[in-house]
Amino acid sequence: MTPSKIALLLERSFVAACKSLASGYVDELKLFIVSSKAGYERGLTIPQLKMELKECPSESAGRPLAQEEVDLRAVWMSLVYLTLENVRHPASGGVGEAGAAVEAEIRKQYTTFVYDVVNAHKQGFTLQTLKLEELARSDPEDKPRTQLETAILSQCMRLVMLTLTVLEEEKLAGDETLPPKPPIKGT
Repeated sequence: MTPSKIALLLERSFVAACKSLASGYVDELKLFIVSSKAGYERGLTIPQLKMELKECPSESAGRPLAQEEVDLRAVWMSLVYLTLENVRHPASGGVGEAGAAVEAEIRKQYTTFVYDVVNAHKQGFTLQTLKLEELARSDPEDKPRTQLETAILSQCMRLVMLTLTVLEEEKLAGDETLPPKPPIKGT
């Protein structure tokens, strides 16, 4: 898959995911995750993807995206990259290289959050059982989060959990194509 095709998939799936998230429908978000994952696996950096997206002729929203939407899309791509980096998912050129392309500010803001979500997932928490308040405990001296900040963190948590779900589903699909293992003698 070429970088321009990955950008086209990112552009189309981002707009569709934004439209369907309010209803709880996540298939488009999973497509966005798979598209981001394709960029990661090819070793594309976030800046490379952002440049490809600028050159993308498609406008799925029927208009150019607002700067806030462009920024949100970059955060989403970065969260997928950070999650894949955290679980040591293989990438062309080495695991850390594509993930290292996440902007320093986003990396600083979300690395611990992604780490905590991944660890909670490993402990058996699901999106339904993991409470944002437990995960994103803040310093008591910090000012309380606004409703918008809480909504954004909740959305970020969903994106990380769904990235892990996509990896599990791909692994299961790959295992189903293998012939069944012969039984172990003596059992």
